[in-house]
Amino acid sequence: MSAQPKVRAGWTKSLLGGVWGLDHRTAQAVRAAIDAPCVARIEAAINLSWVTLDDHLALLRGLRGHLTRDAYVDYFEAVMTDTLANPSLFAKAAGAAMRWAAGEPFAILHFMPVSARYVLHEVGEVRVESGSHPAERLVVHEGWPPAVGQDDAFALGWLASLRAMLTFALGAGAGRAEVRLEDDDPRRFRFRCTVPATPRQLTA
Repeated sequence: MSAQPKVRAGWTKSLLGGVWGLDHRTAQAVRAAIDAPCVARIEAAINLSWVTLDDHLALLRGLRGHLTRDAYVDYFEAVMTDTLANPSLFAKAAGAAMRWAAGEPFAILHFMPVSARYVLHEVGEVRVESGSHPAERLVVHEGWPPAVGQDDAFALGWLASLRAMLTFALGAGAGRAEVRLEDDDPRRFRFRCTVPATPRQLTA
């Protein structure tokens, strides 16, 4: 029997913790949309443990059900940006990637296949491909359980997280990364990532 799909608790807890930063009515509605036992399991988990994929998806769907597409993406991006500065979550890994990168904005994606396995267990595989020009990369996530593809909550969370990571990698004042989800294959997520960087900063 295959292992149970699960998600690193620190990431799920960060997404849940940010709910109270929403306006009061929306925060109450999101919390009410998620079963109390699910919320309790997430809150009780320590950062380095795991929560089930089902509990993680219940949280995402609670958020998605009460936020517009743009608001949901902005919410995810803000939470991911915070985790990149949090030493107990992703700050150490992000800092190491950028020191290794020497200013190359896509360097943070070089670690994506490994870092994805740190956050997602038995939730498919991630790979990074070259784009059609130096300022572009493709991130592909496939092989995920069917529950992941039942709606857009997981995919939009990915999109926002990639945008946050690449904008972080660009650095203050260097512009904003753009990420687009391509709907060419319902069995995988394919994200086209571009950055407004100079040729000197980019490697093919």
